[in-house]
Amino acid sequence: MISYLLSLLVAIFNFVLFIYAVMSWFPALTSNNFYIELDKFFSKILDPIRKAVPLVAGKFDFSPIILIIILAIGTNLIFPILHKLGL
Repeated sequence: MISYLLSLLVAIFNFVLFIYAVMSWFPALTSNNFYIELDKFFSKILDPIRKAVPLVAGKFDFSPIILIIILAIGTNLIFPILHKLGL
């Protein structure tokens, strides 16, 4: 049960992160209130990755993709343990 809820939360987080990343590609959408709130939330999470991984060609930010990969690796490591524990 816990692994299912955790899996659902990670999927929702990844989906919203994807929406945030796509919106950032369109300058007209970055002034949208929804984007501004997402930026406040995700900047706190993505800033450490942004400091470690510089922009590619001076303008491409791969930090959302890196975070999705980190979450995928983490869930692939944690979920089998939760299943073995019956959670």
